[in-house]
Amino acid sequence: MVIHGPNARRDFHVDPSDEIFYMLRGDMTLEYIEDGRRHEQVIREGEIMLMPALTAHAPHRPAGTWGLVVEVKRRPDQTEALQWFCERCDALLHEITMHVADIEQQLKSAIEQFDASVDLRTCRKCGHVQPDKPPVPQPPVSQPPSVSRPPDKELVR
Repeated sequence: MVIHGPNARRDFHVDPSDEIFYMLRGDMTLEYIEDGRRHEQVIREGEIMLMPALTAHAPHRPAGTWGLVVEVKRRPDQTEALQWFCERCDALLHEITMHVADIEQQLKSAIEQFDASVDLRTCRKCGHVQPDKPPVPQPPVSQPPSVSRPPDKELVR
């Protein structure tokens, strides 16, 4: 699917299969959770990145960006999850597992439910309460070409 920025979301997607991200126009930041910690990878215009299956990830596309996301079509028995993590300590705040039949409606409903609930947005580990609105994505800051990245994340220039 081709996706246009901005996308002001803070949920992380957990897909049962690998996903490919290719930036057609502009740069984006892809946050992901690995070993219980939040990491960021900038994907620049013309770059492609493979996100391994079952890795919680959150793409942040600023206004004016265009990206191609390639996913396999889900079988009826496959589920995927949305997860929200504390912005301060990375603790898991909330998770929804579902089979996505209507992605636009189901995601919108889950996100609205999270945003409307102070209880869901409150971290039980550190007490931080996330704002009821996610931040608007900004263009990524410049990054030197020799960025270190975990060995299982593939970035092609």
